[in-house]
Amino acid sequence: MRWVSLTKHGVADDRDEVLALLRAVARASSVDEFHAAVQRLKKSRVWARSSALQRWMENTWLPEYKVRAYTMTSTTMTMTASAMKT
Repeated sequence: MRWVSLTKHGVADDRDEVLALLRAVARASSVDEFHAAVQRLKKSRVWARSSALQRWMENTWLPEYKVRAYTMTSTTMTMTASAMKT
């Protein structure tokens, strides 16, 4: 991911750790898993010392993935409810 690799953001030295944390959020298969991955990210040492990462995640990255996670859950619930009616 290009943002992580740019030295001006201050996390390039922790690139592998940041990418692993981001992948866990992006690959969450449920809302609970998503929230747990976000909590692990926010408790990480790289999060604690990088205000640039915090701003980027809160303003750019997380809103997009929150929508995907909740949409996925709504779709799954709808499909399950529909399947039970038949």
